[in-house]
Amino acid sequence: MTEPLTLIFHHIGKTGGMTLRDIVTRQYPAKALYEFPGGKEMERLDELARMKESRRRKIRCLMGHWIFGVHEHVPGPYAYMTMLREPVDRTISNFQTLSLSGEKPCADLTGRSVTRETYRAAEKNLGSFAAVGLTELFDESLALYKSLFGWKDISYKKINVTPRRPRRDDVPAAVIREIEARNEFDLMLYGAARAKFEKEAAAFF
Repeated sequence: MTEPLTLIFHHIGKTGGMTLRDIVTRQYPAKALYEFPGGKEMERLDELARMKESRRRKIRCLMGHWIFGVHEHVPGPYAYMTMLREPVDRTISNFQTLSLSGEKPCADLTGRSVTRETYRAAEKNLGSFAAVGLTELFDESLALYKSLFGWKDISYKKINVTPRRPRRDDVPAAVIREIEARNEFDLMLYGAARAKFEKEAAAFF
């Protein structure tokens, strides 16, 4: 008998991830889900590492915000999946969300430091993902997930949509160029992810 696959859903903020999370949770029994809620990733990862193997084998889906490598705690076969969004649009959306919440948007428009070494590691890890969807092609991405993982109901209503988000055309060109410059590696990774998606979609459809 073939051992069931454990899906590892890497949730990235402002990519439609909450909507996708709602879809994913409908595919599995509640007891077969293990989630990494925001702010408690390391705590939950430690809990998973200490968990008896017999219990870990019953988990069919791990999902949440975490660092690549959680598969090391999966005793059976696994598959990674995620959703990426065009980096400039994602930055604009994230900036608006922070502004509306009262938080001060980060001065560098990214909130983190990315180096070429970081990018190379991310590009390598991307190759380990069975499926990488694109927010801009959300329905097509769901169709790919359904084909790959045998999902049933993929109907949805959008969740956690940023209100009053400026359109890209409304943002000054100089700001767009600055965002692009500061997200150079994210743009490169998105390009690689889009090529991967198009190749996988062509094979299934």
